[in-house]
Amino acid sequence: RTKLDGRNWFINYATDCPRDKNGRTATDIMVEAIVGPLREGGGLENLGGIDLASGPLSRDIGIADYDGDGTEESSDIYWAGVADFYRRLREGLGPKRILTANMDWDYLHY
Repeated sequence: RTKLDGRNWFINYATDCPRDKNGRTATDIMVEAIVGPLREGGGLENLGGIDLASGPLSRDIGIADYDGDGTEESSDIYWAGVADFYRRLREGLGPKRILTANMDWDYLHY
């Protein structure tokens, strides 16, 4: 949330979100930022898990222009991207690390 006008900003997890100059999606960048330091040899390799309780993943932000083309799309593509984020995060963390999140009940199987 911005302090200037109260707007909420979200990471665009939509499956067709805009990509950076290297072709990476927001999910690509977030998963690497979270999992990278936890890999063997990383500064956090001994950490037993992560908690995403402060994330906006469980809020339905509704119809929005997820791909940046000026046309609004259904939030279905956002939720598909959230599922992809959790799947890839779990793969990166491995099965032994704890992964908790705030009210994202649909993704407990990750």
